[in-house]
Amino acid sequence: MGGIQFHLRNINSSYKGILSTAVFSGVAFIMIWPMGAVVSSVGLDIAAAGGDKVTAGVFDSIAPYSLGLSSVPRSVFLCTLCILLPENKWLSKTGFVLALLSFAGSLVIANGNFFIPCMLGNLLFLVWVFCCSFKMYRTQKVFFHSPRGYDSCLYEPTTR
Repeated sequence: MGGIQFHLRNINSSYKGILSTAVFSGVAFIMIWPMGAVVSSVGLDIAAAGGDKVTAGVFDSIAPYSLGLSSVPRSVFLCTLCILLPENKWLSKTGFVLALLSFAGSLVIANGNFFIPCMLGNLLFLVWVFCCSFKMYRTQKVFFHSPRGYDSCLYEPTTR
């Protein structure tokens, strides 16, 4: 999230709200899936302690539901980030398609048959994030190796 914030530091002020939405939705989808995995591990503890098998099974099913729930903010993250990166045509187009796939994967909450689109969207999202990070790195590499370097973005020039 910090890399996105740094890469888009000079964005037009009318897009700052979209950038904030992208960052907050990114934080949301990062937190939902691990919390579901933690809650799901309670089912294993119940089963190990000799508890009710049905209760342990219900706790075990929380992980796919949390993955499906995290697909909704992931879709928002992808859409808002693709709006903010219009100069990267292929990255934006694939991001919008992946946002639709992630949104379709969120239907796993209502029907377990949507688990395959959910997992496919999750795996392709990781590939997309790698490509996006690599693209941002390549554009920032030119900036960091400029004669003025990193100091030029930290300090405003003073005039006397």
